[in-house]
Amino acid sequence: MRRPALRRALGAAALGLAVMAQPAAAASGFTPIGIETENAGRPGERVTRFTVTPGAVDHLLKGRDFLQDGALAKHYWDNALQKGREEAEAAAMEGWAWLNFGIGGTAAVGTLAEHGAKIAALGNTNTALTNLGGILAALQVLMDLHNLDNKAAGINAYKGIVGFAIGRFGTAAMQLGSVTFIMVDWSLNTVATQVWDDHTKMWERAYRNYYAVMDDVYAASTGDDDASLSARASAILNRKEAGRSKDDWLTLVSYYYRRYGDSPVVFKNRLDNDIYLYAKRAWTSQRFQEELRYDTGADTWTFGGGTSATIDLDTDLSNDLRAKIERRFRHELKAMLARDIFPLIARATTEKALRDEVAWLNAELRPELNAPLFIYVTTEGLEEPGRLALVKGDGSAWYGNIAPGESKRTGMTKIAFIRNGFPDTIRLHHADGVETETFTFDESDTATVHFVVEKDAEDEATPDEAGDVAEEDTPPPEGGHWVLVESFGKVREDIDNHECYDTSGSMSDGSGHFANVKPRCGEAWDPISADVTWTPPPAVLVPDQTYPMSLSLQADFSARWGGSGASLSMDVAHVECGYGTGASRRINEDDVKAAWNSDFSAAWSGEMTAPAKGYGEETDDGAIRFQIKADLNPVGCYRYIYEWKE
Repeated sequence: MRRPALRRALGAAALGLAVMAQPAAAASGFTPIGIETENAGRPGERVTRFTVTPGAVDHLLKGRDFLQDGALAKHYWDNALQKGREEAEAAAMEGWAWLNFGIGGTAAVGTLAEHGAKIAALGNTNTALTNLGGILAALQVLMDLHNLDNKAAGINAYKGIVGFAIGRFGTAAMQLGSVTFIMVDWSLNTVATQVWDDHTKMWERAYRNYYAVMDDVYAASTGDDDASLSARASAILNRKEAGRSKDDWLTLVSYYYRRYGDSPVVFKNRLDNDIYLYAKRAWTSQRFQEELRYDTGADTWTFGGGTSATIDLDTDLSNDLRAKIERRFRHELKAMLARDIFPLIARATTEKALRDEVAWLNAELRPELNAPLFIYVTTEGLEEPGRLALVKGDGSAWYGNIAPGESKRTGMTKIAFIRNGFPDTIRLHHADGVETETFTFDESDTATVHFVVEKDAEDEATPDEAGDVAEEDTPPPEGGHWVLVESFGKVREDIDNHECYDTSGSMSDGSGHFANVKPRCGEAWDPISADVTWTPPPAVLVPDQTYPMSLSLQADFSARWGGSGASLSMDVAHVECGYGTGASRRINEDDVKAAWNSDFSAAWSGEMTAPAKGYGEETDDGAIRFQIKADLNPVGCYRYIYEWKE
């Protein structure tokens, strides 16, 4: 049974969207991640890319207001140590809220997420959005602590949520938690107001003067700005005397974060230990003796033993007194780091987290959303050509034709499925009336529908021919034509055959992905990537008719190396990826390529003319076939095999 009210509500919300040049508003009117699509409103709609919204970091750091479900953060705080179903469901809701393509309001989002979770074909999508929602909760914690807002959560609740996020969602949450794990402790540090005697004040004044003088010395020194982070950190750690400017502390915290950011406990311990040793440096410093001479007025003294005129650090400066002076110094130093240094690290962490999430969305979720859902339609008793209507959530439909005895493959992408209210109804309009069937996609992303045409079927008007007709559903006229009988992608077997590089790629119907990184063999090179999308050719081609085609390449060669290219062509059916025959015809008239020293994107759109029967090659079984290929260099290709039908 259909659910008209639910389906229409979902469809009306989804169809109110345009292609998003700017991201949809969340509950606060802002979302840091945007989504852009092409072919909006059509069965072949595709996600072209996810993006970090301009100004996202500045907006996020202003306060806790970016979660779609305002109660999610509190839900996570209050249930930080529970790893059960409620947390997963809340995370799923939040993931859908961010990437539900503009459906506003938590009620609509909840309905959408709950409905999507029940559909087998959206299992991977739902899992991906659940994981994203969990990461967002950890990111929200970072935002709170960037503003030193830790009172509401409390130390234990904070550590609980970081632990929960790490346990469920892995490394990304660890990296988000590393800085804030200690930030909450240190920002709560308060230095008690104590009345110290003159003897203690004298020692502390000398101690503080030593660090203040040395801080001034190194604050005036710019150092080697071009040196690597590790080199600058090593130079600071190798100094024999104390003295660190705020820039020095920023360098050290950044260095420890880069090295130990995947383990909050190790990160905290390393930085804690560095501060502990730094606070003790004065007692063994020759420079400190000069500060003592100035503050105490003593003419002669040494660091242990000596005459009665000598200041004896072993007797005049007890271990308890040293510990008291060090403790207050360490507390104030940690408070300074929490106030002035950690927010800078938090900002950098936020920027990296958003970039990493967008990269993951483009690499993993985008192909999932662009993957096709196929509906195989057959008929029984159909005597004349009929009209198919794939009903969308708001009651409108996509239309196509079907011939008597034809086995029809139609469908939509997953993004179109979600945005158009999860269609589950298809109608067959024919000369004697209309038949209606429902369908469900299984885990293989397919559904089957079989219509039985009865002579006494209920009469219903044929839909207006001016409706939205998908080109891929255009029926063949009488006479010979080409029928798509097979399609598949292939990645080159030798794509990852170089010891210095880690190269990967994928090819699916309508899209391909390329990624490369050089982690070995001398200096490491940062990753590069490229994504190609194209218009899948129709299931039926009529000789000499033209069909719209497009090809787009989006690359990230900001690491300043690498290149890629894409092409569409037709050839005889047996030709593998990377090869061609004398019969090969290029479809895209313009080059579609990108490189580190040129444009990072390229696109072509135009038309393809279907070949005549004579273009095909006869196979061993007597069939006549040709193919259309989409190539992505250096990954491989996707092949569409057509067979001639009379």
